[in-house]
Amino acid sequence: MEAPKKAVKKAAKKKAPVKKATPKKGTPKKVAEKKVDAKKVTPKKTTSKKVAKKTVTKKAAVKKVVADDLKKIEGIGPKIATTLATAGITTFAKLAKTKSDAISKIIAEVRGNHVTDTWPKQAKLAADGKWDALKKWQDELNGGKAK
Repeated sequence: MEAPKKAVKKAAKKKAPVKKATPKKGTPKKVAEKKVDAKKVTPKKTTSKKVAKKTVTKKAAVKKVVADDLKKIEGIGPKIATTLATAGITTFAKLAKTKSDAISKIIAEVRGNHVTDTWPKQAKLAADGKWDALKKWQDELNGGKAK
């Protein structure tokens, strides 16, 4: 009867197989560094493979243009400001670059007699941040017209 006892002892001595620890997905694997003689190092040959680059838009790269309040220009009211915005003129800089004749054509449908001669110059001062000079000049104007 001793034979079965030995079999039981052998079965008890067996251990469960040990699993190797696997690294988590977010952690990089450690690679053993190899010491290489500097003289034996040759640069790797690069193969020319075309790889599609991902287009990444950065918030800094995308610059959203904020519309200026064109009603700050003497002679421009809410209706004209809306008409100019519809035509794509939404900033002082764009208004400053637009000739007064072109502005007159854009607002031709708006009722009233509008003299646009000073608007680009006023817009230039506003775009440059020269508010004091603009205010002083506007005090001399009457509805955008020279007194």
